Amino acid sequence: MNRRLSPGHHTRICSRFLRGVSLSTALGAVAFGVILGMSSCMTRAADLSKDIRTADDTTPYINQISTYVQGQVGIISTDADPIQSSRARESLLDEVRGLTPPSADFLNRYSKQLSVSLPPLLAPTNSVRVRLNVAIVVAGVAQASQDAQLAQLVIQELNDPNEGVVLWGLKAAHDILPSTLGVVNLKAQLISASSKAAQRLGTGPIISAAYNALAIDTNPTPVDLIIAMQKLLNWRIKQYNVAVPPEPPADAVATTFLTERGVWSPNIPQQAATVQALADLIGAAITDLPAATQEDHDELILLLKKSGEAIYVIGLNNADPSLQAAATPLAHIDQRPQPMLPADAARLVVQALAVRFPTLHTPAMFAAPAPATAPKTSP
Repeated sequence: MNRRLSPGHHTRICSRFLRGVSLSTALGAVAFGVILGMSSCMTRAADLSKDIRTADDTTPYINQISTYVQGQVGIISTDADPIQSSRARESLLDEVRGLTPPSADFLNRYSKQLSVSLPPLLAPTNSVRVRLNVAIVVAGVAQASQDAQLAQLVIQELNDPNEGVVLWGLKAAHDILPSTLGVVNLKAQLISASSKAAQRLGTGPIISAAYNALAIDTNPTPVDLIIAMQKLLNWRIKQYNVAVPPEPPADAVATTFLTERGVWSPNIPQQAATVQALADLIGAAITDLPAATQEDHDELILLLKKSGEAIYVIGLNNADPSLQAAATPLAHIDQRPQPMLPADAARLVVQALAVRFPTLHTPAMFAAPAPATAPKTSP
């Protein structure tokens, strides 16, 4: 299943992100593309042999792996030569990518060595470049290994003051979160750090990455992961009360995740919490729509469409054709001509939700009008 936003939308995120931020933050955003370009233009043989990387038992090579990692980490830590630091970063990444995949034992050993060697480099006293290089390495290795041993490194990154470091940390969090689910304290720390990073920085790229970090494919989905996604979505809804927040379509990652059949919880209170968030989100978007700029207007319409689609999925999950029918106009609200005015389509679907879920607190704008009373007559 694909919960991530479209490439075109991410391009727009990056272009907006780079227009008005500090130099250190911009460096972080640019670093997102470094690994992609660097990997194609820097072709070097891996420093560790293929026999080591593919060994089912890497015990005989412990010292070689340790020496290699510490050597590359030392180059990155000195921060004296940006080119050499980049090469050291790419060398560390080369060991987990390529045509010949590394063995599970190598990935385990390599992740463990990095978890020991890299934490000092993430100290805030180090330069942004050093911390970004570390974060890029951790993200690449996390994608390959999905190893919970990297969790503490990722948590350090999520607490970093630089937005670029946090972005890479959230990317890594998505890859290692499934492997932490059996370690209660570690899972809780990683979920909490991801949510707090989003609320602390609050930019469009960070919000999108935080939602994606939490939107993992696992069955069954842990209750605390569902609750964390609901809380982050509710925090975002509050931002709409002030002004249209950055990247409204990012919230569709949460609505899609929370209503998927594998996540849609049989627990009634959790269903009610998701439905309430959807109704509140639709209400917030409709409230902001009339005064929105053209760009915000288009993104709010996209968010409303995705919200309609999420409610249609609830109708499927609950075998409720009437809810599906009520969600359809909002799910098609981006069509020309529109099947229904946005406010009317929103009212229709929210009132249908209220019928299906009687505990729903209907936003005031969607509440059914009170029935007219006949005038009193004198006896």
